[in-house]
Amino acid sequence: MLTILVAYLSCGMLIGLLSGLFGIGGGIIGIPVLLQCFARQGMPQSVSMHMASGTMLAVAAVTTLAAIQRHHKNKMILVPLCKEIVPFLVSGSLIGTVMSSHMNAICLQRIFAAFLLFAAFRIVKCSKENVRRPESNKAISPTTTLCIGILSGLLGLGGGILLVPYLHWRGIPLKNAIATATVCIVPAALIGAVSYMMMNVHADSSIASNTGYIYWPAFFGISVTSMLFAPLGAHLTQKTSVPALKAAFSILLIAIAFHLSK
Repeated sequence: MLTILVAYLSCGMLIGLLSGLFGIGGGIIGIPVLLQCFARQGMPQSVSMHMASGTMLAVAAVTTLAAIQRHHKNKMILVPLCKEIVPFLVSGSLIGTVMSSHMNAICLQRIFAAFLLFAAFRIVKCSKENVRRPESNKAISPTTTLCIGILSGLLGLGGGILLVPYLHWRGIPLKNAIATATVCIVPAALIGAVSYMMMNVHADSSIASNTGYIYWPAFFGISVTSMLFAPLGAHLTQKTSVPALKAAFSILLIAIAFHLSK
């Protein structure tokens, strides 16, 4: 049990840094770690992916809050864009969480891996030289942000993992995209987490310390350290060059995707 606790705390440190640095909820790191921890704890495989997804959405909601203040201080958040994106992202997240309850856990894991590769491809393809701000808010598609919300709720992601590449592709400078996505994650992740919390867990009674698909020991273990390290990650965003951010983000996504597709 001590090993599991150390894993949760260590995972939270990394998630906090990544959340602040890349504007992501942390699910890309947390879900693989939780799947390994749940397997060691004897949690049924039929519910482990759903439990990991629900728990990480709850973690994303609290972790990104810790990074927002730093991004706001650096004046990198595009508030009008947040107001446009959030309603569609939240609606999609709610739809995605409902869909996940009717899907096989292994299927969800494979979809998760496929979209990590897609996100990495989009980041690599966007060249720094061609990036420009959109002339109006109409450049951001409501349909696309709704779909991002659906995928986020379906896979237990806060939304940043897909929203950051999309915003950057639409002409938002990468650092602004990261800061803006960080703000948008909070309501979407919160709605998704509440939805997972209200679901009935279809498994034997050996699972304890959970409410629906939120596993509280993992939530608190990860959240404690992630909230401490998220402001540091947000600070590092301002100190890191755009090409370095792109390279690190893409390598991270590809590595995790291949791990999950095994």
